[in-house]
Amino acid sequence: MKFFSCIFALASVAMAAPMERSGSALDVKLEMVGNTNVKVVITNTGASNLRLLKTGSILGHVPTQRLTVSSNSEALEFDGPKLYISPYSLTSENFQEIAASESVEVTIDIAEVYDLSRGGSFKISGAGSIGYAEANSTTLVGTVQFKAADIEAEIDGDEAAFSRIAFHQKRTQKRAILTECSGDKLAIAERALGNCVTLARGAASAAASGPAAKMEEYFKSSSDATRATVTDVFNRIISECGSTNAGVSRMFCSDPYNYCSSATAYTVPWESYTAFCDSWFFGGWEDLSGTCHQADRASIALHEMTHLSEIKGTDDYSCYGYDCVLGLTPEQNINHADTYLNFANAIYVGC
Repeated sequence: MKFFSCIFALASVAMAAPMERSGSALDVKLEMVGNTNVKVVITNTGASNLRLLKTGSILGHVPTQRLTVSSNSEALEFDGPKLYISPYSLTSENFQEIAASESVEVTIDIAEVYDLSRGGSFKISGAGSIGYAEANSTTLVGTVQFKAADIEAEIDGDEAAFSRIAFHQKRTQKRAILTECSGDKLAIAERALGNCVTLARGAASAAASGPAAKMEEYFKSSSDATRATVTDVFNRIISECGSTNAGVSRMFCSDPYNYCSSATAYTVPWESYTAFCDSWFFGGWEDLSGTCHQADRASIALHEMTHLSEIKGTDDYSCYGYDCVLGLTPEQNINHADTYLNFANAIYVGC
């Protein structure tokens, strides 16, 4: 991995099992505005106020995977950031209060995170969940589901391409002045990469020939095919974390996309880089935790490595933490970044 040209896409929201809030509902409507802007209107149709997690959700300003775009029934690849949000550092700024019967609006430029340069007809969909906290709290306690009716759009490809280039150039121009980490950040990052190798080696061995019960616990399967896939992912991570001057990715100790106000670290898979935020360096994370199901700098790095297209191209499914991992399907677990984090931690600690 080219030294610190990439740091990880993290916005760790370690929440308990994704418990849906009873009696709450969101009505979400999509509307095209201009060539590639989508206006999203979110209405609280429930009987009580909602305190929704804005960061990393359809309500937030960071263009995470909040909408799905497809062409000719084929989903386009999302190439925006994947976040890991720390549940211990959430503040009121991370939440959006929506009173009963109240509506809020956000506008999303889908050209920023999807390649629409081909132009023509596209379908835009919106479905998922948003974490919530109780009134006056910043502790996530569950999720509220939403689904919007699909809309169709005729998009000018040349105009969409211009918007996309302008967006990415504006946010990546800082790269020219960053070639490596230094000082305390350099020392911390080097330790994290070494510990990432330690975690991945133990996990690769356990996935290849360890107890079936552990594979069933985290990946819901201990079949030969599942073992082979998981082992390959960890072996790729060993290679990537094992070098500071070679590899498929770049690592930043800065914030080229200005997302660190919302995240601990983040990954942009299509550009093959990760970025570590100051909160990852100096926010109290341990180098390597000895506690079951506890994230640390090394496991966060491992989590983010799985997001890279060259490693696995995992998703987050807005699901962080051990309890949430248990609630996923086998198909989701094998493509879920935090499943790999929690498995690696469990093998290392002996959970």
